[in-house]
Order: sequence, then structure tokens, then C-alpha cells
Amino acid sequence: MTIEATTAETRSYNWRRITRHPSLMEYNRLVMLVAVVNIAVFIAGLQEGRWFAESGFALGAIADMALINLSLGILIRQQRVVNALFWMATRIPTSWPLWLRWGAGKVFHFGGLHSSSTVSGTIWFGFLLYAMVANRIEGAALPSDQTLALSGAMVSLMVLLIVTAQGGFRARHHNTFEKVHRFVGWTVLGLFWAQTVSITQDTGGILMETPAFWMLCLITLSIVSPWLSLKRVKVDVVKPSNHAVLAKFDYGDTPFPGSSNAISHTPFGEYHAFANIPSPKESGYRLAISRAGDWTGDLIENPPSHVWVKGITTSGVARIE
Repeated sequence: MTIEATTAETRSYNWRRITRHPSLMEYNRLVMLVAVVNIAVFIAGLQEGRWFAESGFALGAIADMALINLSLGILIRQQRVVNALFWMATRIPTSWPLWLRWGAGKVFHFGGLHSSSTVSGTIWFGFLLYAMVANRIEGAALPSDQTLALSGAMVSLMVLLIVTAQGGFRARHHNTFEKVHRFVGWTVLGLFWAQTVSITQDTGGILMETPAFWMLCLITLSIVSPWLSLKRVKVDVVKPSNHAVLAKFDYGDTPFPGSSNAISHTPFGEYHAFANIPSPKESGYRLAISRAGDWTGDLIENPPSHVWVKGITTSGVARIE
């Protein structure tokens, strides 16, 4: 082997080591991609004067960027969208190059788009609030006080969502995180609707002719749809040991392999998703639940007769297998 070939092989090996570093995993790459795109759009907008109007900031252009980011962050976590992503990833022929199939197999890192887009959307909404206040200080009659108040409350709650979603807080206070994420998130959605209506009134526009109205309809449907299938179902629990149980369900849903369902003791309580174990030629499915914390420990110690299930069967990491 020549010196040049050895050097090239060494460089290739070092590059693979760098790209396989945990800090550069696909989740973080998606986070960086969204951040880079937003920064590039912001800089391009500065150069083109896109964020400015004749009398202050161009609120419409800023609001569009906030809406695009927030919509992507919410919709990418919708169960049907998740299933569609996994469906596409698992339809790639085995004859295709390994590097491409390897990349498709990392589809479960889509959460990087969720976290980065919602953070970016919050930053854009913060910029929008700043622009609104700046325009008012410069003497603009609009937006109204009502719009300013709604926008301020919305940005504050979105910041709260981001803070409580950090890994350290989630690990120590998971129940609090889940309640904040759900109920504060619903409040933000309500404020978003109120803000859109208020801005439409300020500008004298027609609500149903605004892009924000239709995007909000889509976001609302995305958030509401899992709760439309909420149901209380019977569960048969077999306890082979004090460390795990097998929960058997048969309520008309026979999930596909590599999927998961979320269950809870109460309709609006803490939901936990477990990998489904369907049996060939049998209806229903089982869940293997091991002791991993207070919630699972309580379920093992006090097996319930019924639990709550919401949403549809959703593809999980094992679907790639």
C-alpha cells in the first residue's frame, strides 16, 4: 500500500470518527440545520430589508417566519406524520447504497426538528413582540394594546415551555414537565388564535383570507386529533415477578410490529408509551412493563383493571428493525 493510500484511508477513518461523535448524532444535526437555515434567512432579510417597512418593522414578514417554524415544530410530532415518515424510511429498497439506507434508518431522530423549530419559532415570536413595541414607541397606531398583551403572554408561556423541556428539568420533574407541556401548550394555542383574530381586526382584514388562519386550523387539528380517540379500556395484567408485568389488551386494535401505544391511569394524566407486542393470528396486543420509576412501580404494585389510551398506534425505533 502506498503512502498516499494510507494517508487517504487514515483521513477517511478520522472523518468517520468525527461524524459518529455523540454530539454530531442525527438529532443534533437536525437542530443545527434548522438553526443555520433560520440564521441565513434572518441575515438575508437584513440585507434585503425584508424585516423593515417605510415606518418601522415589517410585522407580516416576521410573523410569517414565526408561524413557519412553530408549525413545523408541532406538525412533525403528529402521530400520522410520524407514521408517514417511518413508512417512507422503510420503503427504501435493500439494493440502494448502504449509506443512504443507514441515513433513512435514523428517522427516529425527527425530534430534533421538533425541538429546534419550536425554539426558533419562540425566538421569532420574541422578535415580533419587540418589533410591535418598537413600532408603537415610534408612534404607530397599530398593533393595538390587546394584540400587544396577547403577544407578550404568548411569548412568556412559550419560554416557560422551553425551560421546562430541558433534559435536566424533565429528568427531575417529569410529571410537572408533562403537565406544563400539555396545559400551557393548549393555552399558547388559544392565545395564538386570539392574537390572530386581534391582528386581523387591527388591519381590517378578513380572518379566513389570512394564511395564519388556515395554518392554525391545521395545527389545532393536529393537537386535538389524538384526544378524539381517547378511551378507557380493559387490561388484563399478569405479574410474573415484582419487577415487571405483562399487560394484555383486546379492544379492537391490533398494532403492527415495531409500534407503541401510550397509556395512563387518568384521561389527562401522565402518559407513558410502551412497545407493542402483537401475537400472530391473535387480536389485541401485549405490553411488557418493567419497573423504571414511580409510575411503573405503582402499576406493578397495584395492577389496574382499566387504563386510558389516546391517539393511534405509532411507529417507534423498533419499526426500523
